[in-house]
Amino acid sequence: MVGAGAMNRMIAIEAATKARDPVSNEIIRLWELFTNSWAYRRDMTAREFIALGGRNSEQTATFTIWNQPGITREMRINDNGQIFEITGIVDYGLKLQLQAVARNSEEET
Repeated sequence: MVGAGAMNRMIAIEAATKARDPVSNEIIRLWELFTNSWAYRRDMTAREFIALGGRNSEQTATFTIWNQPGITREMRINDNGQIFEITGIVDYGLKLQLQAVARNSEEET
């Protein structure tokens, strides 16, 4: 497991909310800060990438953070402007491991 000293990146965990667009009157999804957390980020290795079929349209990473209640797979990670969808959560007691994917897409919402 990752030591506390390795958690050297500040990430934002964001939760989706819904609002009404004042122009179109449509319901839109907005992202609001749920919490900030120190994290350790481990990107997928080249060997893991090839084993999964080498899909170059996405980047997979695992973030280890201090356990914070309420984090769900419906949330996302903002790592210095790079947006990751949370695809899995493993609870290790004091720490959480968040598996996440950043897809190369024009739309980040």
